[in-house]
Amino acid sequence: MWNELTTRQACRFCKSTEQRLLSTHRDVCTKRQCKERNASACSKRLPCGDWCGGIAGEEKCLPCLQSPCCGDSNQASATAAAPAATSTANTTVCSSSITGSSTDDNTCCNNNGANGAVIEVARAVHYTADDTCAICYTDTLGEAPAIQLSCGHIFHKHCCDTLLEKQWSGPRISFQFLKCPSCEDCFMEHPSLDTRTIPMVGLFKRVKEKALLRLEVDKELENEAITNPCSEFYQKPAEYAMKRYAYYLCHDCERPYFGGDAQCAVQVVGAEFDPQELMCGHCSNVRGVEVCPKHGTDFIAYKCRYCCTLAVYFCWGTTHFCPICHDVNGGELRYQTKFPSCPVGPTCKKLEGVPCPLGIKHPPTGEEFAIGCVVCLDLPRC
Repeated sequence: MWNELTTRQACRFCKSTEQRLLSTHRDVCTKRQCKERNASACSKRLPCGDWCGGIAGEEKCLPCLQSPCCGDSNQASATAAAPAATSTANTTVCSSSITGSSTDDNTCCNNNGANGAVIEVARAVHYTADDTCAICYTDTLGEAPAIQLSCGHIFHKHCCDTLLEKQWSGPRISFQFLKCPSCEDCFMEHPSLDTRTIPMVGLFKRVKEKALLRLEVDKELENEAITNPCSEFYQKPAEYAMKRYAYYLCHDCERPYFGGDAQCAVQVVGAEFDPQELMCGHCSNVRGVEVCPKHGTDFIAYKCRYCCTLAVYFCWGTTHFCPICHDVNGGELRYQTKFPSCPVGPTCKKLEGVPCPLGIKHPPTGEEFAIGCVVCLDLPRC
C-alpha cells in the first residue's frame, strides 16, 4: 500500500496524490477547482517534458517553471525522454518556447517574446512553480494558469483579471490597478488582458489630456514641483497634473470629468458612494447650460448646492453635491431650509474673513447653480 501511494501520479495543480485523476487527463485530479483550472490551462508540454504553466491559446509558452526542470540535470537524456513524456493523450509539444539551440542556466525553455528586454527580465527574475503569486499571495504559480506580462513578471491569469475587474476603489479615478503589481513602472500588458486593459488605457489618455489642460489653465506648468530637479515630478507635468487633480467617471456618458483639487477628495476617502450619483455637468444639466463653443460639454460644471465648491455628485435627480457635503451629511442637508450667506465652506459652514472659494457671483446657498465651462471661467482649483 505504501509503495502504491508513493508512486501514484500527482495532480498537476494541487499536487495531491490522494485524489482520483481524470480518465481523460492523467495529470489532473477530479477536484472541481482543478478541473476548472485545467479548462483554461495550456495543454502543451515543453520540449523538456514539463507541462507549460501558461494559459490555453497562447502562441508562445511560458518559460519552464518546474524546479528542478526535466532538462536541468542532463539535457541529452531529457531530449531523449521527451517523446515518451509527451505521449499521453490530448498532449502536444510546444516548439515556440525555444529561442535557439542554446539554453539558459536558469531555464530550459526560454520564451521567445516580442521584446528582447522581456526575456532578459524573466531571466534576471527566475520564477518557479513553487513561487507564490505576488497578487493573491495564497497559491503558488504552479497551482493555476499563469501569464508573463510585457515587463517580464509572472502572475496567475485569474488574479490579473480580478485586479482589472475591481478597477479603482472609491469615487475618484485612479490607475494604480492597471500597473504591474511587482514593478509598478508600466501598465499590465498581455494579449489575454487586452479586452480589459485597452479601454482603461484609453480612459487614462483622456484623463491625462484633461489634467494637462487644467494645469495650463491654472498657469501651473512652471510650478516648482515640475521645474525642481529634486522633485518626483521633475519634467513630468502630466504625472503632476493627474496627482494634483481629481477626476470622476460619469455614470451616464462614461466620460471623465473634473472634480476639483485632489486634496478635497482625500478628505472623504473610504466613504461609501453610489456610482449612479457620479454625473458630469453635461449629463446633470438641469438648468440647460449652453454648450461652450471652444470646449464643448467636457468642462461644464455645477456649484455644490450647500457650499461654494465645485459639485461632483448629482443626487435624487435634483441636487448637486461636492464630495464633502455629499459624504459627511448630505442626507441632513437635504432637509435644511436656512443657509448662511456666501462665502460658505463644505457642510454648509459660514467662512469668516475669506473670499468666496469660487470667486464668482452666484445665487444664494441652497439653490442650484450652473457654473458653465470651468476652463473658460478660470475657476480656482478646489
